[in-house]
Amino acid sequence: MFSHIQTHRRHVIFSGYDKGLLETLVFSDVALQIQKWRCDMQIRLFAVSKGCTEATKRFLTATNHGDLNLLIESHFGADMGPLTEKGTFEKILASIKQPPEDVLFLTKFLDEYVTAKSANMVAVQLVCRRQAEEVKDTNVPVIRVRSLNELQFE
Repeated sequence: MFSHIQTHRRHVIFSGYDKGLLETLVFSDVALQIQKWRCDMQIRLFAVSKGCTEATKRFLTATNHGDLNLLIESHFGADMGPLTEKGTFEKILASIKQPPEDVLFLTKFLDEYVTAKSANMVAVQLVCRRQAEEVKDTNVPVIRVRSLNELQFE
């Protein structure tokens, strides 16, 4: 029964996006920076989600800054595995054919940050404006930013 409810909810949400009734709110710094990274700096961008890849694509199609999927090279979802398992990141790295030290993983979640670091990726924890910083003893130094404007690439 639970999966039936989730499937119905997903169809309702997809329908709302398809009909133009829903819009994903994206902070301006996010939209401007990913456009700069992709268009001006030719940085390859990928969307990684805990959920359904199709849902992520739909959310990014109808944002208050337009279709951000136009900037995303590829999407990865739950079918790759949990973002708390190193093997998931290894699969993503193999798929994009990049060495881990050349990949920056941005996340709000500390456990995902730690796992990405364990896969030798560069990671940054995004701390939302209204979110308190999640502080735990991870034995891993944590790099945190409140805005994508704080990130600089060479």
